[in-house]
Amino acid sequence: MGLTLRYRGRLHSPCLIPALTAEVRDICESNRTPYRIWKDVRMLYAEDRGAFARINGITYQPDGCDTVSLLFTETGELLSWHRVAFGAPLSRDLLRQGVYVNMLYGDADRHIELCGLLKYLSEKFFAAFRVDDETRYWQTDDEIALRTAYEDRRFTTGILTQFASQSENTDVPDAAQTAAKLVGMVRRMRGEGGV
Repeated sequence: MGLTLRYRGRLHSPCLIPALTAEVRDICESNRTPYRIWKDVRMLYAEDRGAFARINGITYQPDGCDTVSLLFTETGELLSWHRVAFGAPLSRDLLRQGVYVNMLYGDADRHIELCGLLKYLSEKFFAAFRVDDETRYWQTDDEIALRTAYEDRRFTTGILTQFASQSENTDVPDAAQTAAKLVGMVRRMRGEGGV
């Protein structure tokens, strides 16, 4: 299971961009979270090479996860900061891809906070909003399942890190030996004994 949130949406009106930006800025400042305001950043249209879109909004960096992007086109559609920063031309396909936030290095509390903020913003500012949450917390509000997903990810990451450090000094000639070694490590970590 992944720990990624994907979201896309369209504001009721592009006139709401300054209000949404100000509200998120205030939240960031009260939590001492680093943020960046994006004002009239130019982005080339894919369909019309001579025209530029103006991108506005805010990005912020919570502890333990990717930058959260609340950037908007002139029509009020969400756009990923990655696409703007790396110069991807603006297209309908790009907007359909939406925004993603990898929560891999965060924790369940950050996940809950981000979902809470997105729910609040979606109700207040958005005409259309969709979230795909790999943990299903957005859809279910099941905090126990969310925390279990984060514990499982930490356990798996720990196993793979340990395996990688042990394998650096070992010559493992085939997949069967690699699998047996990994199974043994999992059993030892879970206290099951074994090879």
